[in-house]
Amino acid sequence: RGCPWNKCSFCIMPWKFCGETWRSFSSKKIENEISYLIKNGATQILFTDEDFVGNYEHISSLCSIIKKCTLSYKRAVLFGGSTSVLTLLKLGDKLDYCLREMQEAGITFIFIGIESGCDSQLKRYCKGVTVSMNEKLIKKLQQYNFEIDFGFILFDADTTMKELEENLNFINRTGLKSTLSRFIKRLRVTPHTVFYENYQSRNLIISDLNINELCYEYSFCNPEIDLIYSYVKKLDVHILKESYQLQALIRSTATQAEKSKAQRRLALLRECGYNFLYQCVGYYKKKQILLKEDIGIIYNKC
Repeated sequence: RGCPWNKCSFCIMPWKFCGETWRSFSSKKIENEISYLIKNGATQILFTDEDFVGNYEHISSLCSIIKKCTLSYKRAVLFGGSTSVLTLLKLGDKLDYCLREMQEAGITFIFIGIESGCDSQLKRYCKGVTVSMNEKLIKKLQQYNFEIDFGFILFDADTTMKELEENLNFINRTGLKSTLSRFIKRLRVTPHTVFYENYQSRNLIISDLNINELCYEYSFCNPEIDLIYSYVKKLDVHILKESYQLQALIRSTATQAEKSKAQRRLALLRECGYNFLYQCVGYYKKKQILLKEDIGIIYNKC
């Protein structure tokens, strides 16, 4: 539990885990739990760590444990978990070896917090990486045919139209718009984070803490972004519930035919959102202004 990086400006991890140290359970505990799950019929196992890779020693040990467990039960089991670009790139010249080991062990699914395809935004998020590092890692994971789910924060209070354009270009060239990931999301501002302190000092926080969501509402500094996001919320009313249902089906033990159908439908919904934002950016670049009626026309068309 915990995170090897622990510096993201939106993150609550040090408070959640009472410290900044990344800690692993013992190999024996991990082996016992995996064996128990396989013995009782599990065919897919997800590690719920914030970063299940951790470091070279840990992921090597984990792959060995998985191979030992699946071999003893003679059953194919798929595994997955969450990690970060920084963690994987820190593996250095051992990265390819580790990815091959993960594939051989049955680790096929990876959730990775990309967060942005824009360097200025990545700097605000304090991710410790650049756009080029994100792209390098995505290509590497795609090369090894991992099923990748991405964390992405498209909007924060300081997002500009230029940053929105950079992100859309990144999403397009990396193939992110056709993945399971919901990339049209806004930053969640939670207590005890750098962003909360920053937004509060700038009087951007416009609500009390939402007890159900555990976050604060805030205002956007850019008027065009503010207008665009109001229509993103309108779009979510129509597609968010279905999107979550489709994601759940794809991650379930449904048949491959059912999953393929759900993936095509989900890709269509993602495409609708992408096209809306892309056309908003295109209109703004041409006119240097984006009014509510303009966005309304674009939204209705998409």
